[in-house]
Amino acid sequence: DVTDYPVYEITSSSLNLQFRHENNEPGPHRIGQMYTPANYGVIGIDWQSGQLTLQIKALDGTVVREQSVDMLKTGAR
Repeated sequence: DVTDYPVYEITSSSLNLQFRHENNEPGPHRIGQMYTPANYGVIGIDWQSGQLTLQIKALDGTVVREQSVDMLKTGAR
């Protein structure tokens, strides 16, 4: 309610410490379930198309969560 555009947050674990297996952290706007094993985050930017790709990856590089954001629609460009 404080901006004219959507705000996105992506949270990954530290590489040396995974989350607890219980999911008791509130997240009313969370997209999908928490991924509790050790993981890392990647933000891909395609300036040509105006797309952001937000990813959570398992330690082997497998994408376990992904969200695309159109920068042109958010006014972020």
